[in-house]
Amino acid sequence: MGFRFRQDESIPCAARRMAREELDRTLRDLQAASGDGLDAAVHNARRRLKRLRSLLRLFRHELGAEVYARENACFRTCASCLSAARDARVLADTFAALAEPPPSRRQAPAFNTVANFLRQRHGDESDRARALRRAVPRVARQLRTARRRVRSWPLFADTWESVGCGLRKTHRRCRRLGALAVESGRPEACHAWRKFVKYLWHQTEMLSPAWPEVLRPLATQWRALATLLGRHHDLELLATALKRDAKALGGEAALKPVLARIRARQQEVHTQACQLAARLFSEKTSAYERRLRVCWEAWRNG
Repeated sequence: MGFRFRQDESIPCAARRMAREELDRTLRDLQAASGDGLDAAVHNARRRLKRLRSLLRLFRHELGAEVYARENACFRTCASCLSAARDARVLADTFAALAEPPPSRRQAPAFNTVANFLRQRHGDESDRARALRRAVPRVARQLRTARRRVRSWPLFADTWESVGCGLRKTHRRCRRLGALAVESGRPEACHAWRKFVKYLWHQTEMLSPAWPEVLRPLATQWRALATLLGRHHDLELLATALKRDAKALGGEAALKPVLARIRARQQEVHTQACQLAARLFSEKTSAYERRLRVCWEAWRNG
């Protein structure tokens, strides 16, 4: 069943099993991080580290401040060490999507200039790739050590509250961050919101066996919201990179058609995210947690 709770398993055993299995998969991804498979392997490893951090947040109260901070810092640092490979690829992919539909004849020179710049930048990533390959063994060592620590995680309670507390806090924080992001539309607010949407997505996945017909589609909707916010963030990264290198690209005035399309596309994505969020957050945190608790208790007692 993978990264999911099991009906016949105590909550502490399930948490440790999920952590170990996800760490094992991450280590296998890192073993495959070579040659043409480097980007895909690193992407998968980073995705699994986000799942692990979602698990930690779900059990934050049970783990205690010290253990949570230690493990969260470990997984966050490991993900950061693996981020170098993502940057150029994300910029190139984001721009490729932005360039559709093709720009007008008058706008084409600006888009061509950016395309050539990003192509050259991606071609110059050999140094970063080498640095990444050096980082992979170090990250793997840290994760193997973290796996050994899982045995001593202070998890004992086998009741809903051991997960309900973390779920409530995650949902409540996500709701508040969403309200700020919807109101302001600021990129940094949307990025902060996205992190907690991802936590809710993975936590809902973990709980989905309690009522698969309802919770799996719900997890899919959290994922869709995270994807929209991810696109918003990637567009912001592209705009920031272009402004930073504007001089080499002929100045911001020359980039105006590209930057204008970025802002328009961000507005489209933000509107879609707000519409989806309005449905997902139509119930308050207390009602959301109560609904999942009823599902959970019926499943566990079945």
